[in-house]
Amino acid sequence: PADMPGEVLGHRILVVCHQLKLELDVEPLFASMALYDAKEKKKISENFYFNLNSECTRQMLSAHIPHADLSTLSRSAVFDIHNPTPDIFLVVRVEKVLQGDVNECVEPYIKDDKNREKVRAGAQAACSRLGKYRMPLAWSCVSLMNILSGSNSLEREHSDTLAPGSNTNSL
Repeated sequence: PADMPGEVLGHRILVVCHQLKLELDVEPLFASMALYDAKEKKKISENFYFNLNSECTRQMLSAHIPHADLSTLSRSAVFDIHNPTPDIFLVVRVEKVLQGDVNECVEPYIKDDKNREKVRAGAQAACSRLGKYRMPLAWSCVSLMNILSGSNSLEREHSDTLAPGSNTNSL
């Protein structure tokens, strides 16, 4: 007789998103993450979308998103990895409301911008007009092996206070 079908268990990792902090905090940002196999050149997980915007920032989109469903406010995801290899990466993508030329939109995030209120006003105008449309802003990736060994973080000010071999990473 044939073998009973069953779930193939590999590794499961829990990713908890604590914060998404940029120097310039003037508009809603939308983030997603997924696992990719660089050697095979393919995505190996579903996208996980997370919303780390404050209530005040979410209000900028109230004309387009009248209320946030609880299912969209999750900050943690579980990823299954059946065959962990050094070629697997967790990729985080950050998007913003469509606003025009990507180079002009990214510039205030890169340079020390003195026109913070002007940028905020432009973001509010874009949110009211084009709030349901998105454009890429940034991305980052971290090796899955570094996550499993506890030796990497996506935090800029990450300190080495974690115990060696810890499976805790900040995002």
